Amino acid sequence: MNLLRSYEKRRLKLRSWLFDPENLTLDEATLGLRTRLNPSRTLATDRLHEIMTFYQVSEAEARYTQSDESMEQYKKAFDSGVETDKKLLDNYRACTFLSTSRYMLAYTRFDPASKILKHINSLYPPKQRKTLRVLDYGCGVSDYGLAFASFGYSVTIADIKGGNLEFSKWRYTQRENPVTVIPIQEECLYPDLGKQDIIVTGEVLEHVRNPLRVLQNMHTSLPKGGLLWYSGFPNNERNVGGCHLKEAADARKAACDFIKTHFKKATRLYLPGHLYQKL
Repeated sequence: MNLLRSYEKRRLKLRSWLFDPENLTLDEATLGLRTRLNPSRTLATDRLHEIMTFYQVSEAEARYTQSDESMEQYKKAFDSGVETDKKLLDNYRACTFLSTSRYMLAYTRFDPASKILKHINSLYPPKQRKTLRVLDYGCGVSDYGLAFASFGYSVTIADIKGGNLEFSKWRYTQRENPVTVIPIQEECLYPDLGKQDIIVTGEVLEHVRNPLRVLQNMHTSLPKGGLLWYSGFPNNERNVGGCHLKEAADARKAACDFIKTHFKKATRLYLPGHLYQKL
């Protein structure tokens, strides 16, 4: 197994060198630089200015979302219950500013994104990437999607209408990156995802009431050989509570069985999360 991994690593490194030498040096820092609005600012300052501009708030108001008090507010947003779809979506919408600011200021997704993107870039030469459709499902602030867009992929984002979705769309507009938007709302919790070649979904499936339905939609959206990456759940168990739903936990085995039946591991290499290929 170690010999196979070593061989695959060398082969993909050679393909990267032939396709796109820049991909060999792709890491969290370079990805952060590629996606900044203002390259003269630090990544942290650039992201802070995005929050201040979109929400029209002061620096102090934006930074408040990093406080312990803000975290408690976020947790309490779900105290009213999540037993209906309307309540669940309304709770997410109620804490949109808190969650968006935390995603932007407390951490980025560029570390896992750079590793996943580096591997996928090694499979496709730059000229082919603009024809490849990438869906960032449950996009949050869409660090994953923007990472792919910065390398020329055609990106679609999906998230709750009236939640993070509008901010994420604005981020693409500010960078003059085209993006297709799929809104998730009470009338259509599991929308058609269109035709995609690659789907990424980070820390999402434990937050939806029916993860199996989401995976089925993703399977339908992908062609044979299409790639699906997700961060942890359902392979990794999550504690139930708040926005980690009991229904998702109850459906974990069915979701895992569906993946085993309809997908195969896409690589032997170590990558964060789980990368699969549709059978």
